[in-house]
Amino acid sequence: MTSNLLKPIPYKIKDSENGKDYYFITDKGYRYNLYYTDAQGYFGDNPIGENSLTFGLELVGGELPRGIDPRIGATVAKFLAGTFNADTTLTILYVCDTKDEREFKRETRFDRWFKEYNDGSVVQRKIANKAKLPAYLFYHVNHPNPKAVDNAVLEITEKINQYLP
Repeated sequence: MTSNLLKPIPYKIKDSENGKDYYFITDKGYRYNLYYTDAQGYFGDNPIGENSLTFGLELVGGELPRGIDPRIGATVAKFLAGTFNADTTLTILYVCDTKDEREFKRETRFDRWFKEYNDGSVVQRKIANKAKLPAYLFYHVNHPNPKAVDNAVLEITEKINQYLP
């Protein structure tokens, strides 16, 4: 974790036009959507499934930007921390998108963001699986049922292993 004086200022997050998602625009004009979807189906009978989401970050249109913009990571970290601070019982599943075969680059970047910008309120658990699909479960450091979270990591790993070679 770096000093607050050295951390980049997050971009302003705005409500999207559909009223369900969020977005921000970088200094270079790139738009990123931030969104959550229901993740209950991933958790079976585990009680944390009742209050679980999947997280997505999507570049809208255009080519991938060149270089690294540290404000993007700071913005994503602020977005996730704000969500967890509003509800400490929440769990969030993040699976790196595989559509363009850049999932391992996403994993590396997301890991870096988490290490640099996590304020200590969010715990990250990697979901190891035989397909090596980069996936994580995030939860608030004060989650009321950490044992259920541990079980969920195992259950999700099993589900991924069932569906992937």
